Amino acid sequence: MQPLGVRRETAGLLEEVESDRAWYESTGGGVTLSGGEPCSQPEFSLEFLARCQERGLHTALDTCGQAPPAVFARLLNHADLVLYDLKHSDEAIHRELTGAGLATIHANLREAARRARKGDLKLWVRTPLVPGATAEPAVLNSIGRFLRDEFDGAVERWELCAFNPSCSAKYRRLGLAWDYPGIGLLTEAETAALLAVARAACGRSDLVRLQGIRRAPTMPDSNQVEIISS
Repeated sequence: MQPLGVRRETAGLLEEVESDRAWYESTGGGVTLSGGEPCSQPEFSLEFLARCQERGLHTALDTCGQAPPAVFARLLNHADLVLYDLKHSDEAIHRELTGAGLATIHANLREAARRARKGDLKLWVRTPLVPGATAEPAVLNSIGRFLRDEFDGAVERWELCAFNPSCSAKYRRLGLAWDYPGIGLLTEAETAALLAVARAACGRSDLVRLQGIRRAPTMPDSNQVEIISS
């Protein structure tokens, strides 16, 4: 049996984080608590973020928002930046794809937005562009209008994260089924079209960014890619 992951104590992890302080200070960066889902380990996440802030380190919480509101609110107390996933706008499809509905996710997003409007934190929304699931004009149009109608002035950035099939290896190691066999990177044309839909839907072209990698237009081999951020 092969262990996957390493058990860490807060003190040791903080020492490792502190070793890169000069890098954070020179680049304006900080510490991002991701996962998995950090809200699924709330006591550790709360202690770690709080102790980072005590040391003057910028903190970011990367979350899907599926957490008890009381837990989520406590974590927000120690997050300078929240990276918040919105994967789909349709309740039934979201439940089919993720196993959870949208009610809690939307409620926690509204709480993060309330604090963002007060200046307590910054809020970025992120949507993964998964072919056949979320990389659809109708999905981005619906999310964009949702952000425009309810979160204007609260969301600083909406990131579209291009699909990357390299994570399939992790599924194999964990003995899990990979639902997207044979699906490669999105093309430049595909991501450009989706970016245009998102920008039109939210009404602010400056709000939406494209992150990740795409298939280079002159390279049919899906292993040939370009790094993009637009």
